[in-house]
Amino acid sequence: AYGTPTPSAYATPHAHASGGPAYQMSQPATQPWQGYQSPMGYPAPGTRMRPIRGLATALMSMFGIWLVLTLLDMALNISLLDAYFAQDAGVVTGDLHAKRSDVEAMDSGTGVAALVLVVLWLVWFRTAYINSTVLNPGRQRFGSGYSVGAWFIPIAQLWLPKQIANDVWTSSTPPGPGRGGRAVLHWWWTFFVMMFLMFPVNGISEIVGDNVRDQRPSVIISVIDDSIGILTALLAIAVVRRITKMQEQRAARPVGQPQQPAGVFGPPAA
Repeated sequence: AYGTPTPSAYATPHAHASGGPAYQMSQPATQPWQGYQSPMGYPAPGTRMRPIRGLATALMSMFGIWLVLTLLDMALNISLLDAYFAQDAGVVTGDLHAKRSDVEAMDSGTGVAALVLVVLWLVWFRTAYINSTVLNPGRQRFGSGYSVGAWFIPIAQLWLPKQIANDVWTSSTPPGPGRGGRAVLHWWWTFFVMMFLMFPVNGISEIVGDNVRDQRPSVIISVIDDSIGILTALLAIAVVRRITKMQEQRAARPVGQPQQPAGVFGPPAA
């Protein structure tokens, strides 16, 4: 993965020449830096970028719905936890069984929203990847299939999608001064891995909790899981907005505007 970059099928010029009504990009016939990779700021000749704004809006809206459901789930779990502690103090606060039923119902709704969110995320991520091959052909280290498949490869899913996201980010970053770092990308991935590793922990705690009367440990783990998920979603929204905005800025750049060749001075410091 870290060897000599192998251009994907989408990195080949004219790969999207027959695309839909997307951003039309063209390139001058001659450039002063022939022999280098396509300079940052010029698209590959005869290629089209796929529209990404609509997908990004739908994805961020779904993130918002999932965030609301997760916040409600966390509030119900905290209420259930308070009921356990009140019971220890001899205070009657209501039916614990009813509170647990509310939590289970909310978990079901959150799970459905998560499935829709996953589908939208994969579609947006693949679109962003394909656009990155138009903006900077040959820069990507993986084929387009990995932009979806990498999320489902056991063990490798803990680092491979992040490498692809790094390539998308770097290829989408506008050239010139004022380019920001990608700390938000790193933090998003850190919390994503934490959330991913919480899945089996949460599942085991629920199985154990079903066989014991006091389910406090599983409730506490659920609250922690919800907290990590909320932070991950907020950072994911920031990543989606940033990459989408950068790609739209690159697409709107006047055709033929000279930019610093990436092959001369190295890759963008992003």
